[in-house]
Amino acid sequence: ISLLPHMLSDGKTSVPERTMIFELWGNIGVRRGDYKLWANVGRDYSPDWDALAAEISQKDLELFDLQRDVAETNDLRTEHPEMYASLKAELLDHLSGINADYPSVVLSDVKSKAMQKQQQRPRLSRRRIDRQKNFFRPVIETVMVKSHLRNSLATLMAGMLQH
Repeated sequence: ISLLPHMLSDGKTSVPERTMIFELWGNIGVRRGDYKLWANVGRDYSPDWDALAAEISQKDLELFDLQRDVAETNDLRTEHPEMYASLKAELLDHLSGINADYPSVVLSDVKSKAMQKQQQRPRLSRRRIDRQKNFFRPVIETVMVKSHLRNSLATLMAGMLQH
């Protein structure tokens, strides 16, 4: 979903309705409109998506209306069973469609690869460094001359204003 039309209109164009699903450290939920369905299922199931879906299908999740209950203190699953069922079904459908594993990164592997790349990088020859310096020398000299002229002009004008 692009937020660009909303931002370019200074908020006059509404943001399209969408469902957001999140999972982090055993906290899982789905948000649609003002409603949020949430549960803490623990870390035992992540990233085993099938096991997580099985656990959620057996678990009572909590439903909140964030417009009226920002602190999430009033569980509405019995007052709004249709919304509860709809959000839970959407969450389970999403989990059953995930075909990815959590990325597993070992810091020592990342460091090792970075060191290898650095060692493989070709060193600049003295001749190439001199060519780069010579390439930029006219630009640097022009900037220096303009700066010197600007300072001289400012000094001259300050002197004229004093007399």
